[in-house]
Amino acid sequence: MSEPSGTPSPVTKATHAGPSIPGTEGWASGRHIVRATRRLHHRLDGRIDRSLDGSGISGAQFELLDLIGHDRNAHAAALARNLGVSRQSASRLVARLVLAGLVDLLTIDAGVRVAAITDEGRRRLTRAHEATAGLVQEVEALDLDDRAWFVDVVERLDRSLRDRDDP
Repeated sequence: MSEPSGTPSPVTKATHAGPSIPGTEGWASGRHIVRATRRLHHRLDGRIDRSLDGSGISGAQFELLDLIGHDRNAHAAALARNLGVSRQSASRLVARLVLAGLVDLLTIDAGVRVAAITDEGRRRLTRAHEATAGLVQEVEALDLDDRAWFVDVVERLDRSLRDRDDP
């Protein structure tokens, strides 16, 4: 549902309230949400890995290269926050990309090191984007309001969990 100006209307709980049938409250329990989210995560990971077969990079490398390719301030702490991993894990992932010749480390202000994608990294990232285009199109075939609602809910849950993890 869009406003006359073409901008999506605000998403409300009523829009996606789910079934109001007595005895079906379990569909929205925390446990069900965790299971459904994990199932979707595994399905997406599997589809991405199969799509990337032959592209020369793994799903994890694709995710990291994509972040680095879009962030000129791609230092380990920022990458760790975006990936939801420790700074040490992000540093190890970046080191593997450096060894593969997909990323260079550049020193900027006050000795901070940032990752910058190399020409070869950009080529592989482009191939990976092409390889995963079908999956992206499937997702984009969903209604815009549903996609906006989904992203909003996932980001709020992520912030809530992150706030609890990082006191």
